Amino acid sequence: MATPTIGSTLRRAVALRRYENQLAAEVQVLVSRARDRLLEVVAAQDLTAVSAGRVQARLDSIASKADEILLRAFQDINALTRERLVDLGQVAAQSTAADLQRAAARAGVDLTQIGLPTRTQLRAIIASDPIRGEVMGKWWTHQRKVTKAAFRRELQLGLSQQENLDQLVRRIRGRAVGGGRYEGGVMNVSSRQAEALVRTSVTQIFNHAAEETYRQNPDLVQEYEVVAVLDQRTTEICAALDGKVFKVGSGKLPPFHWGCRTTIVPIINYRGIGVTAPASPARQTYAEWFGDQSGVAQDEILGPARAGLVRSGKADLEDLVRRDGSRLTLKELTRKLEAA
Repeated sequence: MATPTIGSTLRRAVALRRYENQLAAEVQVLVSRARDRLLEVVAAQDLTAVSAGRVQARLDSIASKADEILLRAFQDINALTRERLVDLGQVAAQSTAADLQRAAARAGVDLTQIGLPTRTQLRAIIASDPIRGEVMGKWWTHQRKVTKAAFRRELQLGLSQQENLDQLVRRIRGRAVGGGRYEGGVMNVSSRQAEALVRTSVTQIFNHAAEETYRQNPDLVQEYEVVAVLDQRTTEICAALDGKVFKVGSGKLPPFHWGCRTTIVPIINYRGIGVTAPASPARQTYAEWFGDQSGVAQDEILGPARAGLVRSGKADLEDLVRRDGSRLTLKELTRKLEAA
């Protein structure tokens, strides 16, 4: 019996999205600041003094200054996100503890002592638990290196083609599209990747902090349930895992992909605290929600071919993904169903 009510789960999802937006905006400020400093370095150059034979030397000089700017910028981004996520982890643990206490109270049990992870434990989670194959700190290092390479490449192209200052600035900043916004430019990819990493990191620490709270209260929680968001943006991976129950410490934990919004909720071990489980309303699963949608909506979510297989009963949502959670191609899915 999963603890939080449907309403509280939805409110938590909304709160997490708002926190993601706030943290992503803070990171974008640092990214924009780094972009502006790169532009200052470029704007300070006397391009009339760059002869054909001096392009490489000028490039090395500018790139060296850019390296220092990017190193400091991504160190600041890493430090900011790490501390913000530790703060979020504490909030997640406290929220989880409150859920456990409310669940016990519904069964007539007053729980005053709930074990919570420390900030040191939360920092260790952030430092050691990979996000899509790599820890957060190394992802920021990777983004710095990608940005550094993009800056040098664009600068080299501009200098070798003897572009003027405005043209070089456009390469670095991108094309103005109004409202102080720009498209393209060497920081564009960094901005998008930074936002994806922030949003995925928020999901990771929230769920890992919740599970760590379960670990510290083994008499009360031994299993948890995966809860996907019921809307058309939910991926097949999360849809297939929605409603699945795993043992604490040995199950799958979100995030399951970049930008994942899936969370977990505890299953209270009422027998372990010596009481009878109270009645609780059933939660609508993603499969049930999908079945309630129109055929047009189902086709938009899965694509006509996959949706048709699910509607006909030839496949269910779990059939659409591999064991590792990755999406099967339609050809692979067809072969799988034919072999069954």
